[in-house]
Amino acid sequence: MTDIQQNQAAHASLGEDELLVKMTDVPLCLICDSPVLLMVRYGHAWENRNGVLVTGIRECLLCPLCSRGDEAAENLITLLTENEKMTSYEDLQRLGGTVAAWVESLRQRSVDQDLLTKQHEQWLQGSL
Repeated sequence: MTDIQQNQAAHASLGEDELLVKMTDVPLCLICDSPVLLMVRYGHAWENRNGVLVTGIRECLLCPLCSRGDEAAENLITLLTENEKMTSYEDLQRLGGTVAAWVESLRQRSVDQDLLTKQHEQWLQGSL
């Protein structure tokens, strides 16, 4: 099975309340090219212009540099950097709860339409 087929199979089986957390073999940060602490995939949905619900999968990276400033991300960064070996059941429960809180904060984010419009205009002008 190719990587693309494996990803498609994982995406198809990922339910709305399920999280796929990956802590090894994760890509570098797409913003700063630094190593990340983990990657998470989760179900995501939005309404399009016609009011039709569109479902899909989001994938986010937890970068210790670029994720700063978000309280949920900082809580997860602190947990992962202070507890390198999480072996007890309680450690894993706390990790799961902290990852879930971070993902919920990601789900609550919305697009900054003004910034998007400004950057689109800059791109059209060739300055971005």
